[in-house]
Amino acid sequence: MNINLLFLIIILNIIPFLIGRKWNISELEWYKQNKLPQILPGYYFGIIWTILYTFMAISLYKILLLPTSNIKTVTIIFFVIQLLLNYSFTPIFVSKQLVLSNYIILLTLLFASITTVLLLQLDLVAGILFIPYLVWLIQALYFNNRLAELVFS
Repeated sequence: MNINLLFLIIILNIIPFLIGRKWNISELEWYKQNKLPQILPGYYFGIIWTILYTFMAISLYKILLLPTSNIKTVTIIFFVIQLLLNYSFTPIFVSKQLVLSNYIILLTLLFASITTVLLLQLDLVAGILFIPYLVWLIQALYFNNRLAELVFS
């Protein structure tokens, strides 16, 4: 394994880990008080996100190895935007901004979808590795909508 890929994977996984440690969703008082359902046990999220961020890192790495082109530049820009949106979700969710967090998921899904299409044009494997992330975002949108319904009803 290339040391640069390993470094990229570690960085992509450490940032959300640190965000998650700062804002631990399962410890939220408003979350506990509403007896909100858990789709999965809490530890599953760490496993799933580690896999997803690893796939994302491999996708990005594969694109970074390609020769410079306009589509490569646009792909990297979209990748970074969706990643920043993704990182912003937890602090917004924790502050009980469920409507805003739905918009964040939608925007992330939009930018991740565009990123996936661009990745598929540049490198088939890089694009395919991004698809589980899209599926997870769709599931997250569903869960967040259900949560908002329960909290605001």
